[in-house]
Amino acid sequence: YGFIGRFLVIGAAAVSVLVATRHDWKQLWHPFSVATLLVGFYAAIHALFISPYPLVSLLKLGAWIATVFSLFHAWYGLESPRRRQVADLLYWCLTAIAVASVFYVGKTPGYELNRFGFQGVLNHPNGFGITMALLGAWSFGRMLESKRLAVVSAGVLVLVVWMILLSKCRTAG
Repeated sequence: YGFIGRFLVIGAAAVSVLVATRHDWKQLWHPFSVATLLVGFYAAIHALFISPYPLVSLLKLGAWIATVFSLFHAWYGLESPRRRQVADLLYWCLTAIAVASVFYVGKTPGYELNRFGFQGVLNHPNGFGITMALLGAWSFGRMLESKRLAVVSAGVLVLVVWMILLSKCRTAG
């Protein structure tokens, strides 16, 4: 029954965003929101006519749409200084995951799931690899936007590339 918690969190986030934007319905029709709905509509048609399990596909699609809407509108609703603070917090939390994972390299817990791909402190090599790929792209972007030498971001990027190679996650590469 653990999956129920995921849907409760997604539903609570969606309701929270709807309540927060109740006075500004135009915000809900942002071009990104319309694009999300169009992709969702296409995926729903696909699920109904092609998928072998249309109800499962529609449930996943509903969760995806609610998640994308909630994340986008929660982010869009932040003021610029607060948005920067949250972005920095997320970046350093992802960096902490990478640094903490270094201590599991070559040890059994770091390869617990399949004994082949490195999962670090996360529970699956693919999830770890994709997370590190996101952090790597973010670090590279920080290096490009920095006006001075971004040594820390470069160090994080090198660490992340190493972690991606260890994870053996094809999606991350």
